[in-house]
Amino acid sequence: MGSRIAATMVLVAAVAVLVWVTLGGNDAESATEQRSTAEPTRTATTDTPAPLDEITDDEPEIEAPEIETPENFGPRMDLVDIDGWLNIDAVSIDDFTGQVLLVEMWTFGCSNCKARIPFTQSYYEEFGDRNFEILGVHAPEFNFEADVNNIIKAADQLGVNWPIRSTPTS
Repeated sequence: MGSRIAATMVLVAAVAVLVWVTLGGNDAESATEQRSTAEPTRTATTDTPAPLDEITDDEPEIEAPEIETPENFGPRMDLVDIDGWLNIDAVSIDDFTGQVLLVEMWTFGCSNCKARIPFTQSYYEEFGDRNFEILGVHAPEFNFEADVNNIIKAADQLGVNWPIRSTPTS
């Protein structure tokens, strides 16, 4: 069971990085560009800002890096053996067609899954208004994790506010 969770976490991390890069994640060039637009030019002899009449905009333009179009691996796989949706009025994954999706496998009883939630929340806050959605697939390992009331309570306590699908226990 532990290797399944570890493999899932690796998959989630890889997808998150792909989404981050695809949606324009911060790299060295964009960080430099952000600093150059956010800070006025400073004099060489002091750390205090230059007077407004000495501020220049003579730094060279930094071109945005070219982003390759991701390879199309064909139609997406369907989510199967799913009990229902929480936190949204969706009826199928087709309700998210055209959006960038981060599918995260998790369960509220897993300490690694719970430790990952703040990072997922940061993606949701940063990209949520840019045609991006997270689908949390709750995959319980134990019977108490499969109880929908327990999932709802845990999601509320953990701050999981993105759509959740629940899979039955085996």
